[in-house]
Amino acid sequence: MKKVLFVSHGFACFMSDIIFHGLMKLGYDVYEFPLGTHYYGGDSIFAGKKNFGKDDFCNFCYFNFKRPVLTDKEIINQDYDFIIITSWRPEQPWILEEIYKRFKGKTPIAFVDGEDDLTIRKEHFYNDVYFKREIRLNTHENENIKPITFGIIPEENPCYIFPKEKKYLLSFIASGHNIDGLRCQMFRMLKDFNNENIYYLDVERASGGFLPYKTYREILLDSKIGISIAGEGYDTYRYYEIPYFGAMLMADTPTIKFENNFTDMVNAVFFKNLMEFNEKLDYLKKNPDVIEKITEAGRKFLMENHTSLHRAKYVISEMEKL
Repeated sequence: MKKVLFVSHGFACFMSDIIFHGLMKLGYDVYEFPLGTHYYGGDSIFAGKKNFGKDDFCNFCYFNFKRPVLTDKEIINQDYDFIIITSWRPEQPWILEEIYKRFKGKTPIAFVDGEDDLTIRKEHFYNDVYFKREIRLNTHENENIKPITFGIIPEENPCYIFPKEKKYLLSFIASGHNIDGLRCQMFRMLKDFNNENIYYLDVERASGGFLPYKTYREILLDSKIGISIAGEGYDTYRYYEIPYFGAMLMADTPTIKFENNFTDMVNAVFFKNLMEFNEKLDYLKKNPDVIEKITEAGRKFLMENHTSLHRAKYVISEMEKL
């Protein structure tokens, strides 16, 4: 069993949780520093609230066992096959100095940058490979920079069913960050539609940034189409939740690099602006069988390409090339 040192800030974080969950499920012997206590001791991977820019996250990956708490010295003095540093915020910067001093040139070291911004951080070039979210299309990077995106953390024991008849034609749940951005334009347009078959909610303004996760999940389950639009970054967890919960993904055209992204009108629907959105929505309303086919293909494609296991495999496979 290969041994992985997994270094993060120890708090809930989408990117860190996705990689950690995938590594554990793939059977790697993972030693995290510091201990991510939110990973253990529960019977569900979901907490009670959906995160929209706050500190509480829904995608806790609970495991029903406890890991030993190792001291800093015990962590540093072991040997590892891989070292993965994720979404690091320097509460304890000395640990990175010790890791580089002992392992650089001997053990592959990767940094996984889960931040929403487009910044390529040159200080991470010191790592053997640098995985970065939100890399713009047509950007030429240093060869050790690899694109990475979120992926879904599959539930162990789903406590819901996919309804045969759905209440909403489409739903759009997000935080309206920028009043001039596409998200807010979409909210205004959906409001003007005044259609009871359309559910929309600007969570940031309507509920102080939080929505009970059960409510959020039930709305997606009850929607034929789910809309995902870029916020602070293009890559959102919602992008994967929509097909996971059985709705057809309808999103603005990608502006960042993906590994094996969805394909327009095959397993998702993309639009450049509101005009194209309306044109495609009109077509879909007249062809409900197309919605069903794309929805089915989208969830299948998601589960075959975009889960936490696929993200962990991708990180490890790139490290094995070093």
